[in-house]
Amino acid sequence: MRLPFLRHRRSDPGHYPAGPLRELAAAPPPRETTPVSQVGFLALDIETTGLDPRADHLLSVGWVPVVDGRVLLSEARELRVRPPGDVDVGSSATLHRLTDDVVSDAAPLADVLPRLFAAMHGRVLLAHHAPIEVEFLGDATLSTYGARPR
Repeated sequence: MRLPFLRHRRSDPGHYPAGPLRELAAAPPPRETTPVSQVGFLALDIETTGLDPRADHLLSVGWVPVVDGRVLLSEARELRVRPPGDVDVGSSATLHRLTDDVVSDAAPLADVLPRLFAAMHGRVLLAHHAPIEVEFLGDATLSTYGARPR
C-alpha cells in the first residue's frame, strides 16, 4: 500500500530558527513508497483549555510511538504544560481532570516542545482529530520559536 500523503511538505529547514524546530524540519519523512507496515507513527493526544488554538492553551501533550505495527507502551509519554501567566484551566478540567493545581508545577511549553519534536523525527503523526492538534502545535511553535511549521 502506498502512502501518497507522505510527500515532503516541509519548507527549507533554514526558514526556522536554530534549534528543535529546525531539526524537526530537517528530518526526512518516510518515503512515499514505504509500506505502511514499515512506517513509524506517533499517536498524539493533547489536552487544552478549550478548542480555539488562538484563544486557548495546551495543558498536556501525550504520545505513543507505533513502530513496525507495534504500539510501544514503554515509550509512551505525557508531559503536562504550565499555561502562561494567569490563565486558568476553567471548566475544561471537567473533561480532562487537569486542574489548576495539577498544571501549576508543570513544565513551560518551551521545555515540552523539544521533547515532542524529538519523538516526531521521521514519524507520521496519528491523531483522532488531527486539525486541532496541528493548529495548537502550530500556534505553540509560533509563540515559542517565532515560526509556524509548514
